[in-house]
Amino acid sequence: MDKYDIQIAGLNKLSGNEFKKEAIYQWENAEGLFDYAHREEPDPSAGRNPDVGCLTMIKRSIHYKAFSPDGSINTILTYKIHNDKRIPTGIESIEKKHLNVFAEYQREIDKLWGIKY
Repeated sequence: MDKYDIQIAGLNKLSGNEFKKEAIYQWENAEGLFDYAHREEPDPSAGRNPDVGCLTMIKRSIHYKAFSPDGSINTILTYKIHNDKRIPTGIESIEKKHLNVFAEYQREIDKLWGIKY
């Protein structure tokens, strides 16, 4: 069991409205399942790269991208996310059935960035 399984278990315990409220809160704060498709801590003085997106942002718009550890756009992962029909295009569409898909991608991003958990 990893951090994503724990987050999924917590979200799955919530009822409809509670689930939506908590999922929106976590999405707005880029927590765990809803993190951006990169793992680098941005320079606070520079702000977040405006092209970095979370899964729903990348799915919704080709403007947002996934990034590799060297700072380059990861076109393969970006394309994969953008074309995955299992990913909703916005927070309002996220349902419990989507959580495992978010975990699948976040684990892939962690692996790409060499993060072990």
